[in-house]
Amino acid sequence: MPISSHQTGERGGPTTDGLRHRVRDYLGRHHTMSLATDGPEGLWAATVFYVNEDLDLYFQSSKATRHARNLAATGRVAATIGTDAEDWRAIKGVQLEGFVEPLGDGDARVRVLKLFLLRFPFVETLWGGAGKQLLATERAHAVFHIRPERVLFVDHEYADGRLELSREELSSRC
Repeated sequence: MPISSHQTGERGGPTTDGLRHRVRDYLGRHHTMSLATDGPEGLWAATVFYVNEDLDLYFQSSKATRHARNLAATGRVAATIGTDAEDWRAIKGVQLEGFVEPLGDGDARVRVLKLFLLRFPFVETLWGGAGKQLLATERAHAVFHIRPERVLFVDHEYADGRLELSREELSSRC
């Protein structure tokens, strides 16, 4: 997706607002992210479905999984969202690191699970066909919120191919 001239910075890459827009657009067009975790059981990687609101990401997972146990122990995560490519120049994707926390049983959890039902209608079947009931009562699955503190957008359309949103730029959420 080309960026407009008002979204272009000095080095030909997008401005902060333009980059945020490109990252949000990219996140909205993809469905899975690969998580990297570390904890008492060591390094681990897992792929999960996600939903996003702006640059905040949410996923749900069984509390019994190794990645969920690692996240509970450290509260830190790294993740990638990308697509397969056969040429290095075609590689695009989001890399991020940040803090992760489980959402409690309140309104935020219900809101995020409803987003999952809208984006991924098949999850109701995975949840045993009782999506509405699960929204209020499920305890075996946690809903995790990732708050990125560093986001890197890899896009070889630009000279250096790597565009970063800093901690400061992320904290000034649009």
